[in-house]
Amino acid sequence: MADSRPLLLEVEHLCKWFPLKRTAGDVLQRKEKRYLKAVNDVSFQLFKGENLGLVGESGCGKSTLARTILRLYEPTSGTIRLNGTDISHMKGDALRRLRPQMQMIFQAPAASLDPRQSVGKSIEEVYVINTDYPAPVRREKTMELLERVGLKREHYYSYPHALSGGQKQRVGIARAIALDTRFVVLDESVSALDVSVQAQILQLLNELSREKHLTYFFITHDLGVVKHFCDRILVMYLGNVCELAESSVLFHKPLHPYTESLLAAVPRLKVGQEHSTEFVLEGDVPSAMTPPKGCPFHTRCSKCMEICTREKPPVVEQEPGHFVACHLYEKKKEETEA
Repeated sequence: MADSRPLLLEVEHLCKWFPLKRTAGDVLQRKEKRYLKAVNDVSFQLFKGENLGLVGESGCGKSTLARTILRLYEPTSGTIRLNGTDISHMKGDALRRLRPQMQMIFQAPAASLDPRQSVGKSIEEVYVINTDYPAPVRREKTMELLERVGLKREHYYSYPHALSGGQKQRVGIARAIALDTRFVVLDESVSALDVSVQAQILQLLNELSREKHLTYFFITHDLGVVKHFCDRILVMYLGNVCELAESSVLFHKPLHPYTESLLAAVPRLKVGQEHSTEFVLEGDVPSAMTPPKGCPFHTRCSKCMEICTREKPPVVEQEPGHFVACHLYEKKKEETEA
């Protein structure tokens, strides 16, 4: 049954491959050009007002996927539609006019702030570039934004070095929502903060989502945070989609062996509660420059079958709203039909 909610973002068969530098030996031996396949045939939909989480090990392509969707990287192939408009290869003025609708909040807010510029000027710069507001209006709007994200008007004159990590992140949030923003990418935006500050920032993000009808694409490695903040969760491995489902479903009934391994690695708070060793991952993540044939996860999967070594499984809807890319479920489906 098709979902009737309005769509904000549609990603179809998206790839982002980075060309590798060819050596003299490669040229002499006439070797084919090689690529680092950071994002490889990713498809999903994001509904308006939804919080979609993206999880996976470091280096699996999470940030590259987000930056490609925001058109900070040019896609190698595939389609990106925002509000029904194909932005896959949009350039120039058309892309600049679209920028205010999609923003990003970074993991290290200090790195995205100019240390020589006051907090107020950093936020006000958004209005200078994108609007014709006179200086007094820009300043007042900036002051109001500071108050809305939990800072004081006096912070207008402060410099980044004088702020705490949580305060810097609030400045980053203020910059992201200053204009007519609809789609916000949160790239590990609370992972560097204390737990108590994380809770405050997440509460603020939820409030802003309701007020401004924002849609979040939440990248994280913290499964505890994503469980409570996100409506659905997308699991990636080596640039590929493994599983996509509602948060509650994914945590209670994961289908992909990789998802099971991630959940098994979550620390337990109960004294004496031991970790399951059944899904402990062994070995290292293969290189995205030379990904394995067949299923990308088969080299570390305890349930690997012969077909996994030669054929990449398609992403199929195993249950309503629950998508998985695994040959195990193709086999079960065949057995059920037989």
